[in-house]
Amino acid sequence: MALVQRAKVTQQTTFEDVADLIFKMAINEASLSTRLDIVFDRYWDKSIKYPERVNRGSGTCGLKVQNVAPRQMIKQWRKFLSEDANKTSLIKFLADEWRGEKYQEKLAQLRTVVYFTYEERCFRLTGVRCLEVPELQCWQEEADGRMLLHAHHAVKEGYEAVVLSSEDTDVFVLSLACSSIIPAPLFQKKRTPTRTHLIDVKQTAESLGSDVCEASVGMHAYTGCDSVSAFGGKGKGSTLKTIKTGGTVRRAFCELGQSWEVTDELFQKLESFTCRLYAPRETVSDVSELRYRVFCAKNGDVESHQLPPCKDGLRKHAMRANYQTALWRRCLMNNPECPEPTDSGWVVECVDGKDVLTVNWMTVALAPSGVLELLACVCKKECNMG
Repeated sequence: MALVQRAKVTQQTTFEDVADLIFKMAINEASLSTRLDIVFDRYWDKSIKYPERVNRGSGTCGLKVQNVAPRQMIKQWRKFLSEDANKTSLIKFLADEWRGEKYQEKLAQLRTVVYFTYEERCFRLTGVRCLEVPELQCWQEEADGRMLLHAHHAVKEGYEAVVLSSEDTDVFVLSLACSSIIPAPLFQKKRTPTRTHLIDVKQTAESLGSDVCEASVGMHAYTGCDSVSAFGGKGKGSTLKTIKTGGTVRRAFCELGQSWEVTDELFQKLESFTCRLYAPRETVSDVSELRYRVFCAKNGDVESHQLPPCKDGLRKHAMRANYQTALWRRCLMNNPECPEPTDSGWVVECVDGKDVLTVNWMTVALAPSGVLELLACVCKKECNMG
């Protein structure tokens, strides 16, 4: 989808032109390769990425195109792409177009084999025909993990090296974790406005070590990603240094996502780490106690983001991070069996007439009822809030 976002589309461009343009861009991206895999996200209403998509303005434009037609002109390309339902319609249209004889003829002059996805399906296009690929059917939602599934398949088919063209940090972290399973050189290509970088994932993984690579998946989710919130003002750099030194923190992040549940023992390790994140010199390992100590130390003159979350909020955070990490750890599976996210820190709400997943931040009250009354009371004489 990053390739689609880069496409230069004018008001005179038709969807048929878009199919040609994106196909050409993808072929140019893989000009030195004999195999090209175009992997798309899937867009679900009940997605753990829904809150992040709302933050990015997705699904709020009100411009929905039910049926994408080849000759249809595109009036507002950016608004069109900001609606998830439109992206799904576009991906279906591209898949239908690319399966036609026109694109087989385009490939007849090249030596490239093209794989492309639509929903759970995958197709293999050559200069002769287009066939569905059952072994690459996949029910994962995110392209980040599915790219690694395709990379693994390519190596098993005999390809000597794989380049992942993506600017996404998730892809880099996942490729580090999967590099020991994919027995071939693995690279990530990242673009900037002025240059293109090629990162040797295998070399990076070897320098970090297998344990750090395994722990980095849990660390990345726990410290903030598209589906899990970050700790205010706390970057990933210090956490990465911590897991490089080994110890309890590294073991905790290696354990994160191995199962779908967060055990009490694992949560205690994560809680202790979170306390060190906010107060490295304190010895307390209870976040609620640490909140109180930090508040008192600053005489109440403290912003909320400077305080660690309370224990109930942190447990919900750990559950969401564990769920996301568990999905990532299963990215080389076609159809991983996943429990409902509602058991892991999300809740279903009705928004604009459709059921979506939103974050379940806490299950306990924000504060004792007496405190809430004092904060909300505007009575000048006798209080009437009771």
